[in-house]
Amino acid sequence: MSRLLRVLIVEDDTDDCELLLRELRRGGFDPAWKRVETAREFRESLEHESWEIILCDYKLPRFSAHEALQVLKDTARDIPCIVVSGTIGEETAVSLMKEGAREAMKLLRSSLPATIEIRTAVRTESMILADPTQIHQLFMNLCANSAYAMQENGGILEVTLEDVELAENEVPPFSSIRPGRHVKLTLSDTGPGIDPEILDRVFDPFFTTKPPGQGTGLGLAVVHGIVKSHEGAIQVESVHGKGTCFHIFFPAIEAPAEIEAPAGAVFPGGSERILLVDDEPALAQATKLMLEQLGYRVVCKTSGIEALEAFKNRAEEAQRVDLVITDMTIPLVTGTELAPQIMALRPGVPVILCTGFSEKVSPEKVKDMGIRGFLMKPVTIHDLAATVREALDDAKAGSEGRPREIPRRKSP
Repeated sequence: MSRLLRVLIVEDDTDDCELLLRELRRGGFDPAWKRVETAREFRESLEHESWEIILCDYKLPRFSAHEALQVLKDTARDIPCIVVSGTIGEETAVSLMKEGAREAMKLLRSSLPATIEIRTAVRTESMILADPTQIHQLFMNLCANSAYAMQENGGILEVTLEDVELAENEVPPFSSIRPGRHVKLTLSDTGPGIDPEILDRVFDPFFTTKPPGQGTGLGLAVVHGIVKSHEGAIQVESVHGKGTCFHIFFPAIEAPAEIEAPAGAVFPGGSERILLVDDEPALAQATKLMLEQLGYRVVCKTSGIEALEAFKNRAEEAQRVDLVITDMTIPLVTGTELAPQIMALRPGVPVILCTGFSEKVSPEKVKDMGIRGFLMKPVTIHDLAATVREALDDAKAGSEGRPREIPRRKSP
């Protein structure tokens, strides 16, 4: 018999919503659901209805997972929230990883007996390259494994997230990580521990100590695969009769990596002033770095509203801008909404639209707006240099031009 589950889905695509519902039904749930896609709809649904869980797309045109988590904090709603995504690539700030840990704990706590105490400690401000959906799955698999070990006698499940600096002699053996700064996830339990004779087999696919029908043996194998795919390392320690501890290391990123041009490559650059609008700090910083290496002077804004106000108030930085690059899916004001307003306030200023959602926008759709360029994420320095220089030159020549699309380059 299916279990009734009241689920609030934050998703702008009806097809993606149906996929989530299909997976819930396949997992034995009978979802009583509602779909929302804006901050206002989200707040109203929280205020007037009761929900057991929230499934939230990482980023929507007018809303995001970061904002949803903040609303939950502001309204003191203790509802588990799972971030889902299939389109964001792998760039995200560690703040979402922190929230992923907390939200995984909430989801797990609702299914754990009162005899298991959960403790969490988050002490990091570093950044990592990670897919938040996979990180969430990693948390859930590890926590569920520890919870199973303590189900009979109870105990303590402790999760810690912290910055560490690994010296040469501290790098985990048989791993590919290098010395340096890492974000370390430690998950420990006070269960019965793992028999030393099988400790080296816990990550093997289909290996399980659970009775038939209670486990597939894939949980820790999936964890190991996620860690390796993020170029991290995982260690397990266990004392029979006292408990088990997992240590996971993810390489930290202090700043986007320097952009190295291929040997002999010459990219067109300039000295013009560029306004960059992107609500994701890591991506904004990476793009800013590339533009500065091309010789441009760059001002960043993380909000479309903030950028628009600068033009409306005739701020000096806005009046001196020679070109605007805006992300398509920024909160509150999308790129296609922002571009015409900027061009109305500053006629003649060229605008480039940057997006990872090729199915929702095309050069043909933005041609009538007068948008000069069109970039697909992930943006390379080759594509960025060519598009920016052409947009600036066309604007100086007074050419109407056609939005230039740079297709995503395939890795060799």
